[in-house]
Amino acid sequence: MDFSSMLILLCTTTFFTIEYATAKISTMDYKPNGDNTLLYQPGYELIMHLDQDTFDDTVFEKDRKHSFVIEFYADWCGHCRSFAPAYREFASDVRSWRNVTQVATMNCADIYNKDICKANKITTFPTMKYFPRDSKSAKDSIDVDADSSSSAEELRQMVAKQILDDYEKGKYEEWSMFPYVKDKADLQKELKKADHVVYFFEEAGDNATAGAEFLLDMYPYRKEFVSRRVESDSELAKDLKISSFPYVAVYEKDNEKPIFSQEYSGNDTLNEILEKLSPKTTTEAPLATTTRKYDLINCESNPDKCANLYYTSESDMLKAIHYALRDEVIRPNEIIKGDNFTNLLNFVNLLIDNFPTETSGESKRARRYSRNSQPTTLKNSEHAIEIFTDLKSWLEEKNNTMTADEWLEKFKEIDDSKDNPFTEKETWQHCKGTGPEFRGYTCGLWTTFHTLIVHANLNNKDKKSDPMEPLKVIQGWVRSFFGCKPCKTHFLEMTEKTYKMDKEKIKTSEDAVLYLWNAHNIVNKRLHGKPETEDPQFLKYQFPPEFLCKDCQKSDDKFDDKKVMEFLNKYYTKIKPVKK
Repeated sequence: MDFSSMLILLCTTTFFTIEYATAKISTMDYKPNGDNTLLYQPGYELIMHLDQDTFDDTVFEKDRKHSFVIEFYADWCGHCRSFAPAYREFASDVRSWRNVTQVATMNCADIYNKDICKANKITTFPTMKYFPRDSKSAKDSIDVDADSSSSAEELRQMVAKQILDDYEKGKYEEWSMFPYVKDKADLQKELKKADHVVYFFEEAGDNATAGAEFLLDMYPYRKEFVSRRVESDSELAKDLKISSFPYVAVYEKDNEKPIFSQEYSGNDTLNEILEKLSPKTTTEAPLATTTRKYDLINCESNPDKCANLYYTSESDMLKAIHYALRDEVIRPNEIIKGDNFTNLLNFVNLLIDNFPTETSGESKRARRYSRNSQPTTLKNSEHAIEIFTDLKSWLEEKNNTMTADEWLEKFKEIDDSKDNPFTEKETWQHCKGTGPEFRGYTCGLWTTFHTLIVHANLNNKDKKSDPMEPLKVIQGWVRSFFGCKPCKTHFLEMTEKTYKMDKEKIKTSEDAVLYLWNAHNIVNKRLHGKPETEDPQFLKYQFPPEFLCKDCQKSDDKFDDKKVMEFLNKYYTKIKPVKK
């Protein structure tokens, strides 16, 4: 071998050594990088966490023997929070499948994971994908038709179907238990090789997954006994005179008569079989569920303490708007154009015109009649307005089209030039949840929307502005960019159909304030009583509750609009500044 060949070999070997050495494979106790809250607990739940550093090396690891099922979520998304218990239960329920498929998750709300979520075309949450065993890139993934209402049992069926399809394409030797047994000859062959054979009889069909689920449940014991599927119209089924399916039968070596047979009824039957066969292999026990206890303030007996928890926070609004303009805008499309571009520009204009830069306990109108009332400047918000203004100028030069990367780069550039007034790294203030899974971004977003509409009303001195326009701008931003798909669907259905945003309801800018307040209470009523998403300290009251405004409610279900208007004006103009 000449010197050049040796050098090439040395460089190639070094390259692959470095590549292997720097590969970062996730594990069940891996804690992902990033700043955002996680919906699942690393090292405790049977769910693998992935991030920008580990995703490709883990999911596309060469020569791996298993597939992946991955939930892409946003920690702030209410429907992701609703989905979490089912996904958690599913992961525990399929713990015996882990040598065939791994259950994993990734938080796309964290900007740290932006590139991976973009590569996987994650535009709404929650999104569930199946990555076949031979996947080499994000393009090989398959969408799983799950949503926040899917149960753990439904997830089992969906994933089992994907695994069956995966086997049909790859014919992997380790998964060779899936094909149906044809006749008695197959049974005789298997009884010569194994001490026990377990047959699962089912009515075959494109959507038949019960047999596959059973084989996956039995997969850990594959070296101790054989498990297979048999069609309901087979000779074996007829010999056993099976009248209802699914059905299981256990055979012993050199004996063609089953030592155990009965209709299959899920885990109870599975456990009976395992008890009878006494396998040496052990599997992980299901996780014990615990209920978190919180130290809560009783609002009926301590109304003043509860009232102190409620306020409009400059920090919360800046944190929410930073995410809404940066993270949300770049997610849905690589190219931002047409209605999406227009909706973004309109939203930036709304922020320029109505994002508050001063705070007072009184409205602007009231201050005109009070010599002693001096507003306090919100310094961070003043700088934020400068950013919104520069973004508007840049957008107006873009001819109604730009890439998501261009927007992100320009946003960062202008943000840096204005001393980063946004509070994205600060903790939530009023919007901080009792637990990390509650409130946060959606609370901050609602607060910002209400504040914008209140200030649009206060700024509409000549009454010539279209009172519905600010609401339409918010509706447009939600349609184009809000990442929680079910939340978006509910909001648009409400504002376009069930509580339509129209001129009948909104004749003045005061009507616009009351419309958004009413709409939010409709949402609160729908979400009240759902423990997965309702913060136990901040219940989904019909707002404002009595401890915030004693005069606002006429009765249990009716409000005094005039009193409510006075309250909303005060609540959304008395803004707590960013802490220095």
